[in-house]
Amino acid sequence: MQQVANSPDLYPNLTRWFNSRTGSWLLNLAVAGLVILSLILPPVSLIERIQTRGYTRIGSQGGSVVDPDGTSITAPAEAMTQGAVQMRLTSTPRQSFMAGEGGAALRKAAEQLPATVNPRSPLYQTSVRGAKPSQAVIHVPIPNDSEPYETLDLYGYDAKTASWSYIPSQIVPADDAIESKLTAVPQAFMVMQTTAQPPVAAALVTADNPLPDAGKGALVEVNPVGLRLAGDGGIEGSLQGLPADAASSFAVVPTLTNVAADGTVRTDLIANLLVSAEQQDKHINAIEQLVVGNLYKGIDLDYRGINAELAGDYVKFVAKLAAKLHAQDKKLSVRVEEPRQVAADRWETGPYLWRELGAVVDTFRIPAISNPQAYAPDGQMHTLLTWAVGEVNRNKIQIVLPGRSIEKSGNYYLLKPYDEALQPLIGQVQATKDIAAPGEQIDLKVIAERATSQLTFDEAIGAYTYRYRDDQGYERTVWLENAASLSHKLALVSQYHLQGATLDYLPVTDPELWPMLTSFQQGAPSAKQSEFGISWTVKGADGQVADASTQPLTESSTYEFKAPDSPGAQYQVEAVIVENGRPVSQAGEVALLVATYTPVATATPEPTATPTPAPTATPAPTRPPAPTSSAPPATNPPAPAPRPSGGAGFGYGVQAQVYGGADLGYVVNATRNMGFNWVKFQAPWKDFEGGGKGDYGWGGMDDIVGRLSGGGLKILASIVKAPNWSRNPAYGYSDEGPPQNPQDYADFVGAYAGRYCGRVNAIEVWNEQNLHYEWGNEPLDAGRYVEMLKLAYRAIKGACPSMIVVSGAPTPTGGGGGKAIDDIEYLQAMYRAGLKNYADAIGAHPSGYNCPADGDWRTVQDPSASFRGPFDNHHHSWCFRGTMEGYRNVMVANGDGGKRIWPTEFGWAIGPAVNNNYGYANDNTPEEQAAWLVQAYQMARNWGWVGPMFLWNLNFGITNPGTELAQFGIAGRPAYDALARMPK
Repeated sequence: MQQVANSPDLYPNLTRWFNSRTGSWLLNLAVAGLVILSLILPPVSLIERIQTRGYTRIGSQGGSVVDPDGTSITAPAEAMTQGAVQMRLTSTPRQSFMAGEGGAALRKAAEQLPATVNPRSPLYQTSVRGAKPSQAVIHVPIPNDSEPYETLDLYGYDAKTASWSYIPSQIVPADDAIESKLTAVPQAFMVMQTTAQPPVAAALVTADNPLPDAGKGALVEVNPVGLRLAGDGGIEGSLQGLPADAASSFAVVPTLTNVAADGTVRTDLIANLLVSAEQQDKHINAIEQLVVGNLYKGIDLDYRGINAELAGDYVKFVAKLAAKLHAQDKKLSVRVEEPRQVAADRWETGPYLWRELGAVVDTFRIPAISNPQAYAPDGQMHTLLTWAVGEVNRNKIQIVLPGRSIEKSGNYYLLKPYDEALQPLIGQVQATKDIAAPGEQIDLKVIAERATSQLTFDEAIGAYTYRYRDDQGYERTVWLENAASLSHKLALVSQYHLQGATLDYLPVTDPELWPMLTSFQQGAPSAKQSEFGISWTVKGADGQVADASTQPLTESSTYEFKAPDSPGAQYQVEAVIVENGRPVSQAGEVALLVATYTPVATATPEPTATPTPAPTATPAPTRPPAPTSSAPPATNPPAPAPRPSGGAGFGYGVQAQVYGGADLGYVVNATRNMGFNWVKFQAPWKDFEGGGKGDYGWGGMDDIVGRLSGGGLKILASIVKAPNWSRNPAYGYSDEGPPQNPQDYADFVGAYAGRYCGRVNAIEVWNEQNLHYEWGNEPLDAGRYVEMLKLAYRAIKGACPSMIVVSGAPTPTGGGGGKAIDDIEYLQAMYRAGLKNYADAIGAHPSGYNCPADGDWRTVQDPSASFRGPFDNHHHSWCFRGTMEGYRNVMVANGDGGKRIWPTEFGWAIGPAVNNNYGYANDNTPEEQAAWLVQAYQMARNWGWVGPMFLWNLNFGITNPGTELAQFGIAGRPAYDALARMPK
């Protein structure tokens, strides 16, 4: 093929072409195109730079955008999981925004401002290019004209819905700023000053504390109790405390709870509800039918003891219920449990997610702090509310006030009715003399021997207070709750612009209550300041009043009474404590007698001599009768002990090891996660009064009780093991034993009951006292035990009347050799000694050995069992059912069938046995342990005469591994899961 040679004219030709008009134009066009491409393509990207002008790039390490006034939005590194973003923050001055100068969109936002707020900051607007961060922190300096800070909130605006909404936020005093931690970046936000709205006055009413006619116009809402969550998701019970014409003057919002009539928190029922979509639908439909069908305004939920792992499920359930009710124009109120302060600016709310619940309900009820001193200026109640309004919209918050007087015992605060709170102030009326001559002055006083201080008014908390010493010698403090003290607390509603307040109890005996509640709804709660005094009344034998006087209630108050000129007249002097002239408590009375006049002596006539009679023989004197020993002077008999109760209803409990560094948090969670609500532990007396009589050291017990009770569990404490100083040295100290003087034990359990009243719910008096090494190798004696029980019962009830007293459970045994007494024989002997009068419930230890829960001890057989006791030597003590039914028969035979048996220890050990004395464990598999435990609970519940049952044991496998104790533990074994799944 022929090749064409390069032309020598090619380059000159190209040069001439580029220099031509056409070539020059095309060349310039190409250069311009290249420049444009270089600007719009990365890394220069002019278009992107124009579009993101004013934006700040935030990369994987997080970052902030800041307004010139110091307001900032920060995206933390953990929020940047989807890559870098561009973020911009702009602001419109408040005056410009309110004047509508920011354009149509901002004018719309200004028009939609809620009537309950006033803007205080500029309007801040955000824009994000890219995937929005999953978290954001907003920090806004508080504007100058924003006092008081406790009424400030942060609000966000959504342009799509043209609506404002509350944004949870907290005041940061150190920075003089508001800070909000969110899961999304709001489109726009603004600091608002909230305004006070007419507050809601609500109250719970019961059969024992109904709403009187006088209170109908003073309440906006009434919450009758009596409705409870049923086991299948339905509703059971009936409303209490409502007047017949309830709907005519106030809204009715029934309270629905999982607290049983006997006070037991049915954690099992709420747990079952939250894990079952079917039950939830049934429950929601039942609530809707109740509310709509009866024309109620809504429903008030008071569900307690929720498992922390189900917190999110509870929020979902509440949200579904709220949507259902809102569709019918009905309201939903939710009550949470009292939060626990964990830092100066932070509170732990347990299983209640405040922000999430507050976002969907109409009313959010927060229990007020029990300690009356929390209501002092800048006290703990102020700290709580400052934090609470930053978590939940204040327009939804109601504080729940107990409405009762408070008595502090140790670290616990007890609720008291008004008249009961005044009792320690009431003493004996003493007179300087009980017989006076006519015209003579008699001085009378009321002597309150128990009171250790006068009744004084505490200005800081707006309540009267005093101190007294209880029967155990411990000082207690009482704060009286009346209309005046309630008005001080209700002022917090106005101060923080809350929705209102609910009274758990109506102090209806105070006539100032209703005017005070009316003034509260007008925005300024006020009540007449109480003035206390003693009213003296002197009545004659005919009942007519001879004199009357009222004096201030002070320690030095003396009533001077001048005996009338009525010789021989009898008078009765009565003293009554009065408040604002109204009798509130009877103090006492004394009888007085006016002496008759002594006749004036007259002259005695001169005597005349009389003949002296002839003497007669004097009879021989007779020997006076030999003196007899006089009876000892009469003493006041001890106050009768309260009549024993039946010992509470059925309950699910477990015994736990709580000492030696045991994880108490695990005990609480593991117990509640099973749906159980009782826990038992032994409290060795010697560990808390070991140094000598009255030398108490409670430290470790305070923590145990606080952690378990604070975790929502009821507590049974078995108090055992006398300190050596109280023991009989003649029997040595090799084994634990009882005190020589049973009063020493009574004094200790009384002190224990007083200190932990309301947190410990029951005390078991001793343990297995029919067994030699539990009775210190002393002679086994049911009569001696019952004498100790009697003294202990009186001391416990005197210190804490609500405490349940459980008799010490004998160990199941056939007896023998003086080392033990057959437990049924011992129980019969306890009844002969008076057991019936000194126990609310009867303790039992129905051990299972290797006998199934439903095994009949008379016929049970297992040919494969290696341990032959139950099968070759038939006796009730081998089998759970045998012990339980045997005890029940003894109780019925002694007329005590109304009480319940409390199995304070029961269970089955599993092999391999680590101690030959527990060889029966080799016959029990983990699956049998699980099945028999479930069966035992179900049988006992169906019997109807069993109280709380305490499985032995929860956590020995963790705290005492490798021991025979661990063989009884259920943690980490099939038994735990089976009990958690067990219907309750």
